[in-house]
Amino acid sequence: MSQLKLAVFADGEVGYRAIEFLKQSYPDHLMAVFVTEHSQIRDKLTKLGIHQDSIHSNTLRGEEKIKLLRSLELDYILLAWWPHIIKQPIITIPQKGVLNFHPSYLPYNRGKHYNFWTILEDTPFGVTIHFVNEKIDSGDIVFQKRIAKNWEDTGKSLYRKAATAMVELFIESYPLLIANQFSRIPQNLTEGSFHYAKELEPASEITLDYSYMCKDLLNLIRARVFPPHPSCWFYHNKRKFNVTIEIGESHKSQLPEDCLEISLTQSCKAKDLLLPCKHSNNTNRCFYFNNDDKTYKVFLTIAPEANKFCVEFQEGS
Repeated sequence: MSQLKLAVFADGEVGYRAIEFLKQSYPDHLMAVFVTEHSQIRDKLTKLGIHQDSIHSNTLRGEEKIKLLRSLELDYILLAWWPHIIKQPIITIPQKGVLNFHPSYLPYNRGKHYNFWTILEDTPFGVTIHFVNEKIDSGDIVFQKRIAKNWEDTGKSLYRKAATAMVELFIESYPLLIANQFSRIPQNLTEGSFHYAKELEPASEITLDYSYMCKDLLNLIRARVFPPHPSCWFYHNKRKFNVTIEIGESHKSQLPEDCLEISLTQSCKAKDLLLPCKHSNNTNRCFYFNNDDKTYKVFLTIAPEANKFCVEFQEGS
């Protein structure tokens, strides 16, 4: 196999695992590593044996960064869980291109908060390695892996599944990248979806008097479950309440007596499921539904947000 020359822009556990794999299996391929300004993986990288001179902060000024990257005569730049958008002229520096790790099954859920939208919109879920162009998450697909979802998944569990699958996909695909044994598949953006970070907060508010299909309301609540980030929420009597959910497979014989049956296809007002919530104590509610010959228990926790009446959301995962 021929040698590739790579610079990796890495962040988080996924970025670290990608570099760990390269260091252990293809150490001569790794020319430079870029990390975020307050990176939590820099120390781990030095312990891994990456020389300090090869680790660069993203605070490196534009001209210096471009000069350094050009001097390396790179085949690829890899964006491994990189949180920032890469623009020209960096995109054109490597001979073969810039590849990005994106935790969704492109062209679905381009942009932000893939783990929230794939549940809410019931779109295919997975991870993708794709070429970078000047549009966000829109370049040609190189490698993909589909990930199964189920009713027990939440925004947090899908984040974890995507992180694991992303590293697996990279390790499995890297020999094909070396051998140039892959196809570039253009994305059909008319069939996909795209979301900005600013869309998360308004989408996470539940309107008590609005009629939801039960399936949609349950999906909305579980999509936003990602402690310690904020959950879904609603206002009642001028007070804000947070809503979290646990869904698990069960047997009818094991359900509490006060656990009420709901139909996923029935329509009801949100307040019929989430209220009463008249006091400042937590209110727990139990439901169950049947789907694909299985019974699922739904446990809702509704809690007032202490001393907050009109608040701004923090950005979620």
